[in-house]
Amino acid sequence: MTYFETKRITGRPFLQKDQTSVIEILTDPTVKQTYILPDFPTEEDAVNLFRRLMELSQGDDHYVVAICLGDSLIGWINDTEQKDGSIEVGYVIHTRYHGQGYMTEALKAAIADLFCKGYTEVKAGAFEENIASIRVMEKCGMVRQEHQDEIQYRSVMHRCVYYAAKR
Repeated sequence: MTYFETKRITGRPFLQKDQTSVIEILTDPTVKQTYILPDFPTEEDAVNLFRRLMELSQGDDHYVVAICLGDSLIGWINDTEQKDGSIEVGYVIHTRYHGQGYMTEALKAAIADLFCKGYTEVKAGAFEENIASIRVMEKCGMVRQEHQDEIQYRSVMHRCVYYAAKR
């Protein structure tokens, strides 16, 4: 099953061979600054989260999509909430692929895919200081919403801003 395909990337379910790449992303200190993740006391804890992501990506109840460059997983998009035709997503990409447009390409394709699946609104949020993520949302045609949250993450209070694309 393929969720989307662009000139450079493919969105597909997670596969067992993605485990190493996913754990690299889950434990990357730069990623952990902006993508809300627990600390993993053991590698088995990270493996368990990978297994859960893989399981969710294989079903129809959640939107969990591996972003692949060729045969390699470089990131993913996952739902965080679904309600009344609206879906909120989070996204992450390996730091070695930052600044190359892959996440913008993937999020645009995912938004189109979600609209085809019947959703009428796609939302995403980012810490206000995460300018790169905000630019991704803006480049995907998402519009800043008035709603904001204060979130404490890793002992720091962050203002979370939200963007949405509506069909």
